[in-house]
This record gives sequence, C-alpha cells and structure tokens, in this order.
Amino acid sequence: TNVDDETASVIVSALSGNTQEDGTTGTFTVKLASDPVDDVTIGLTSQDTGEGTVSVSAVTFGSGDSTWNVAQTVTVTGVDDVQDDGDVQFVIQTGTPSSSSDAKYPAVTVDDVTATNVDDETASVVVSTASGDTQEDGTTATFTVKLSSDPYDDVTIAFTSSDTTEGTVSPAAVTFGSGDNTWNVNQQVTVTGVDDVQDDGDVQFVIQTGTPSSSSDAKYPAVTVDDVTATNVDDETASVVVSTASGDTQEDGTTATFTVKLSSDPYDDVTIAFTSSDTTEGTVSPAAVTFGSGDNTWNVNQQVTVTGVDDVRDDNDVEFVIQTASPMSDADAAYPLLSPNDVTLTNLDDETASVVVSLASGDTQEDTTTASFTVKLASDPTAEVVISLTSSDTTEGTVSASAITFGAGDGTWNVNQVLTVTGVDDDVDDDNVQFSVVTGTPASADAKYSVLTADDVTLTNVDDDTAECDCERSIREHTGGRHHRHLHREARFGPRGRRHDSVILTSISGATQEDGTTATFDVKLASDPVDDITIGLSSSNTAEGTVNPATLTYTAGSGAWNVNQQVTVTGVDDDVDDGDIAYTIVTATPVSTSDGKYPALSPDDVTVTNTDDDT
Repeated sequence: TNVDDETASVIVSALSGNTQEDGTTGTFTVKLASDPVDDVTIGLTSQDTGEGTVSVSAVTFGSGDSTWNVAQTVTVTGVDDVQDDGDVQFVIQTGTPSSSSDAKYPAVTVDDVTATNVDDETASVVVSTASGDTQEDGTTATFTVKLSSDPYDDVTIAFTSSDTTEGTVSPAAVTFGSGDNTWNVNQQVTVTGVDDVQDDGDVQFVIQTGTPSSSSDAKYPAVTVDDVTATNVDDETASVVVSTASGDTQEDGTTATFTVKLSSDPYDDVTIAFTSSDTTEGTVSPAAVTFGSGDNTWNVNQQVTVTGVDDVRDDNDVEFVIQTASPMSDADAAYPLLSPNDVTLTNLDDETASVVVSLASGDTQEDTTTASFTVKLASDPTAEVVISLTSSDTTEGTVSASAITFGAGDGTWNVNQVLTVTGVDDDVDDDNVQFSVVTGTPASADAKYSVLTADDVTLTNVDDDTAECDCERSIREHTGGRHHRHLHREARFGPRGRRHDSVILTSISGATQEDGTTATFDVKLASDPVDDITIGLSSSNTAEGTVNPATLTYTAGSGAWNVNQQVTVTGVDDDVDDGDIAYTIVTATPVSTSDGKYPALSPDDVTVTNTDDDT
C-alpha cells in the first residue's frame, strides 16, 4: 500500500493589514493543498459591505494544470462612512468548495478571513476663528460651526457671550440633524459689537460654546468645543473737544464764546481750568468747568465767555490766548494725560492815536477880542507828546502858547488844554482876514503820535478899519463979527451898490458971501490906505465960489491918514442982484495906484450957498 501524503484542504492566509475608511486595502491569498480531481471553486463574500468589500466573489483552481498550489490574491477594500463608529471588524466569508466530480474538497471547511476597517472620522465640532474684530459702531464679525462626522442623533450647540457689554451672539444655538447631510454644512454665527460711551480701549471677550447635547448620540456630548475669541474695537478716544471762539472780543466789552465737552464718558469727574494769557486784553468766565461721570453730561457743551478788556492806548488789535489746563480727575486715568487745545482770540482796539483839536470859539477882532480852542489826545501815549503852535500871520493874531505837552500815563492825555488866540490891530482897512493857528507834527517817542498831522485851527480877524472919508465941514459965516451956532449932520456915502461910508459934516448957519466971506470943511480918512490916496476937489460954479486946495493927498503909512486936512471955499462977487445961489464942491473919486478900497468910493459932494450982496 502506497501511503498518501496529501490531504485535500484550502490554505487561506491572514489579511495583510487593516483596511481603512479612506480606501486603504488589505489582501489575503488562497490556494489548495493538493491537486483536485476536478476544478474546485470557493466563493468569497463580505460579511459587512458597509465596512469592506472583496475584490472577487470566488476563486477557482483547475485540475491537473498545476495551478492548485499557486496562491490567488484577494483584495479587501475598506468602505467609508460619515459617522464616528470606531474601527469595525468584519469577516470575509469563504464558501464551501464546489466541484463537479472531486469528492474530497466539497467536504473541506475553509477558514474565513477577519478584517478590521479603521475609522477615519472623529466626533468633533469644527469652529472657525472670528472673521475679524467687532466694533463699537455695530460692526459685526462671524464664525462658522459644523460637525466632523454625521451624528447618530440630532446635536445642539449653544453660544453665550462672556461680556454682553462688548458683544452679543446670534443665534443662541445651532442644531445639526442626523442622517440629513447637514452635519458638515457650516452654520454661520454672528457676533455684534456693543457700544459704550467710555474710552475703555479695545476689549477682548469670548463667545463660549456649550457642550453639545444629544438624546442618543454618545460621542458628541463628550466633545469639548472650542470657544471663539473676539475683540470689540473701541470707538471712543478720551479727548476734550474745544470749539474755536465765536468771534473777536472788543475793548468796548464785546464778548466772544467757545464751548467745551468731552468725547467720552469719564470714569470719574473731570475738571478743566481756564486762564487768560493776557488779562489786560481779555478775561475768561467761568474759571473752570466740570464734567460728571455717568450722568450723561460729558457730551453736553459747556459755554465759556471771554470778555474784552479796555485800555486807553492805541495798542492795535492784540491777540491773546485762553489757556486750557490738563484735566484733573481723581480716578480717571485717561483724561489727566491730555493737553486740550487752547483758544486764540483777538481783542479789537477801540483807540486811535489822534490829536483832537476843537474849532475856534469865534472870531478874533482887531480891538483885541480873543477866541479860544482846545486840544487833547484821543489815547494815552506811550511817551510824552509835545505839539507846537504857531500863528500863520502874527499881524492878524497870536496864540497864547508856543507848544503844549501831554504826559504819558499821568491821566492828562484826555484833558482839554485851552489855547487863546488874540486878534492884532492895524490901521489898514484890510477887511476881515483869515489866518490859522498851525499845529506842528507831534514830537514824541510814541511811534503812533510822531507820524500824525494835527488839524490846524482856522480863524478870522475881524477888521475894525473902514476906508472912508470923514468930512467935517465947518462952513463958517462971519456976519457982523458974530459966530453962528454949528449944525451937525451925518451922511452916508460910498461906492454905489456897495458899502456906504460915513461923512461927518459940520456947517455953520451962514454960507459963503459975495463979499469974500469963506467957509471951510475938513477931510480925513477912516483907515490907513495901502497906497497913497489923492482926492480931487472942484467947484460946480466958479462964478459963485472957489475951492482950495484943488487936491488932497494922504500918504500911506505916514500916520497922517486920520489928520484933518482943511478945505476953504471962497464966495465970488458979482454985480447982479441974483439972489443967494447954491453950488457944489465936487469931490472926485479917490485915486490910488494899488489900494483897492479907496478908489471904489464915491464921496458925496458938498453943497454950499453963496449969499448975494447986491440989491
């Protein structure tokens, strides 16, 4: 007997390694222990196709073809899922060998192949970082949430803000369903910045994620979810908001205002003091303002008033500053570090350096009647001011002082100094003459006054001389040695249509007589002529009377203009009883080379009666 050393069996190797849900494969081999009498087929199936699949459903070994002992490789491929189900073991089941005529192999039991499909899901909540910072102006940030695997039951995750004074979260929770393919779809969560009124800087806060809740999923409730850190950007900066001045101050007391407020609510009361850089130009009220903490007054404008201060000098428009001190606060750290803006203003000057000269009180007169005027300054000078005074014509008027002085800072600048102007007499009929008291340029170290031109004072010296003929006519009649009484009468004469001048005519009761009795009259001038004056005299009827001299001359400047010159009229005799005859001594118009007054006169003629001595 030949003892057989082969036994019909199927040799199955172990799996080369684990499969994985990412598709990683494992292999095993199958071969026979002996050449079968007929073809042998072995079926292969996966016990759990949700975890792994087998590359062939069966392997076949031929009879007598030498393939029975050639290992056939079978590949097992891991199958993916979306749940955190852990590493799952499964079996590649080998079926009972089948053969049409081999009796041995169908009786053989073939080993199954055990495999493990390694899970590639881990239950976790995937939380993104915030998209950016929130801001106190309401600017939002977002983050997203999803699951890393499909849960076995609905999973809910809640959110809360660690500081709702800085940021809020919406929605308050998100839910992921089971088996509805939403687990890996990002759900957006919005974080909104919350405003405050304090300069509290950029504040970090946290959106806290709660532990996932689920009724039957065991994985997710054990998961720790990341919180989301956010920063709320502050939109307040501690500052003092100081407006510009409403306008200029003025020395007449006109005020200007500005306002002050804070840019944020302080953590403690804040006080800001004010001072004027030049209290001779402007003062400030109130001296300080205070803003309370938490009382909503920090952004309410407080008004500050600046009042212009007057002086008495022409110091131009002067710029000055209202200085704002650093804020004071017991507990607020930000405001005391600030340097608020000062407020610049200009105090408008209401003085102008000038010499105030009044008009003359009236006219001067040649009879020494005086006039006066006053002088003062419009502003207090910075140095002594001396103003000289001169008469433009000392033959018409003189001024009482040659100069006047105003002191600086002694209060005399606006006190009127009275100047007297005295008319000067002459003996010339030169009419009323206009002249001026000339004010010189002020002499002073004050640059304002030293460049001024003061007004002159115009006056008129009223003339008391009149170019006229004073004719005293003494017509004397000597009858029987008796001296008859004189008759006085006054007549007016002068240029026709112009001023009439007076003539004093004195006559006696008689007349000239044919026996040669004479009559006389005197002639003099009322004022010293500008040039020599000649007056011609003639008789209108030389058959009744003659005149002597035929001309009268008055020399200018000789002082004889007011000395009477006597004129004699002599009666002429005839042998006819012709009665008493009236005739006239004709006075011609005065003649002068350059005197403009006397040649314009037409003195009245002198009427005389010649008494007849014939009967």
